Amino acid sequence: MKEVLLLCALAAPGIAAASEVGHWYVTPQIGGISVDNDRPLQDKDWLYGLSIGKHVSDALSVEMNLNGSQIGGGPGRADLSLYGGSIDFLGVMNRAGRVSPYVTVGMGVAQNERSPGSNATDFMTQAGLGMFMKLWENQSGSSSFALRPELKARWDDAGADGHLVDYIGTLGFQFSFGPAAVKTAAVAPPPPAPEPPPPPPAPRDSDNDGVTDDLDKCPGTEAGVAVDEFGCVRKGSITLEGVTFELNSARLTGGSAGVLDNVAADLKKHARLKIELQGHTDSSGSDQYNLTLSQQRADAVRAHLIDQGVPASQLVARGYGEGQPIDSNATSEGRAHNRRVVMFVLDNPGEVKVQGEGAIER
Repeated sequence: MKEVLLLCALAAPGIAAASEVGHWYVTPQIGGISVDNDRPLQDKDWLYGLSIGKHVSDALSVEMNLNGSQIGGGPGRADLSLYGGSIDFLGVMNRAGRVSPYVTVGMGVAQNERSPGSNATDFMTQAGLGMFMKLWENQSGSSSFALRPELKARWDDAGADGHLVDYIGTLGFQFSFGPAAVKTAAVAPPPPAPEPPPPPPAPRDSDNDGVTDDLDKCPGTEAGVAVDEFGCVRKGSITLEGVTFELNSARLTGGSAGVLDNVAADLKKHARLKIELQGHTDSSGSDQYNLTLSQQRADAVRAHLIDQGVPASQLVARGYGEGQPIDSNATSEGRAHNRRVVMFVLDNPGEVKVQGEGAIER
């Protein structure tokens, strides 16, 4: 028996076994039995068996075991047919390994049939050691074949006075079958998050005119020149829309301050630009009265711009009275258009000809 177990161990290939939890198995067995010395029999004989069981968990298998042997009595003695049936519990170690040792305990009945003589059915218990030596397993893990060497001690008529102890050694050929093994795919770590793209460079203003290159339609403008929103030199005069005064007064109304604040911010960017603030009236009133009122209104606009930080040297205020209408004084709408303040470019370092209304007559 020792030689058989050694050959089985050497024959087992180095395979990685899957767990067989949940699988059923059938194990034909062949081996020998060494009977108790108190039996009137020869010491040893062959034994054959069959186990049917299930791998319940990683640590437990449960099986039904049936075996039998024919033991000669020798000269003048009765022969004995000895049959055993038991329910066994196997405590398994290293279930997923190629070799899985286990301990086994069980209980059942032993049938003693003597020829000649009387028969007896006895309660029996047994315990032993063994191992599963897996030799083959299909790719899905749903079936496998293993060798199963095992040694047991069996107590016949257990618990009674004069009970007998027999020793059994077997080699089993175990076929297991059941659901395929669940293969867990290796989860690759997520790829590192991509580096955020660098922020786009801030738009350049190559000619320093306050308008970035992506919007500048007139590149190369000299610094300090007043330009429009497209970076081109402003031409002509600009009527300050929204700048109004109290009736017959040079006092600015509340909404005018916001308009002039924006004008002041623009003028401070272009310190080399010289501006004349031209005051105009409609034809209501005498010529002298309108001339004086237009001057006062131009002066009021200049004073407000200076208060907002525009250098006084950039600004000239001049009243033109009613002499340069841009609409008819015969209607209220036309007269409203004529009451205005115009911002006229006197000196533009960009050397661009300034044309438009509000020209100064010398």
